[in-house]
Amino acid sequence: MEQEIFENPAETPTTTAMPETPKTFGQKLYPLDWKDTEVKLAKGRFSHTLSRPSAEMLIEREDELETEIPIAKDGSYALPDDTINEEIDAKYYDSLQISATGYEGREIPTLHKAKALQGLYKSEIYFDEDADIFGDEICILQEIGGTEFNPNFTVRHILRSPGEKQLRKYRSKGATTRIVPGKRGRQKLVMQSNIRLAMQFYAEHLIRVEGATLGGEKFTNERRDEFIEAVDPLAQKAVFNCILSELNEKLSD
Repeated sequence: MEQEIFENPAETPTTTAMPETPKTFGQKLYPLDWKDTEVKLAKGRFSHTLSRPSAEMLIEREDELETEIPIAKDGSYALPDDTINEEIDAKYYDSLQISATGYEGREIPTLHKAKALQGLYKSEIYFDEDADIFGDEICILQEIGGTEFNPNFTVRHILRSPGEKQLRKYRSKGATTRIVPGKRGRQKLVMQSNIRLAMQFYAEHLIRVEGATLGGEKFTNERRDEFIEAVDPLAQKAVFNCILSELNEKLSD
């Protein structure tokens, strides 16, 4: 598989509203059990081939990316230092790298390593406007590779709509930013991942996955657990956040 990264790739699968411009959905079936991927940077000038991270590694990375920001007496705080997260991603890159080209013997910069790792999961995830967010089934689209209006793959995550009690539980536990006491009475802003909660939600509510294969075969109810395990945790997190965002938005209309 191949991913091409442009000037400002997203760190993780992004969640957006469905574009207004008509597009062609990817017709090829996405292999959930992919083993390695070529990620291109700077329009192909640099190329990195990385092996697939394990789910455990992705969860560990999410934990490391948790950020604590001191809050000043006047309530102000500084934005997180991007270079810290880049160093974390570069560390994981080193454990996954198979090959890299375009550097002519020069050391690969930390930023390049970070962008290549982030490029493994570059995709667009958004709510299917043809579906009903308040219906029995919720459809979230994931577009992978290709261009904005002509992706290589379109995966459909079909989930059961959460009940009121379930939704309340996930909304209350799903907050990723909180203020906690710090030293000397100072407060600090803590930004943490909700990836474990998202994975729990996905496992509880998934009905089926369309547009993807596992071992060359399409989804069946008998292999539901296998497909859930094969869907990358970052994609499950993005699907979860997309559903919560869409529900909040539609209730506010």
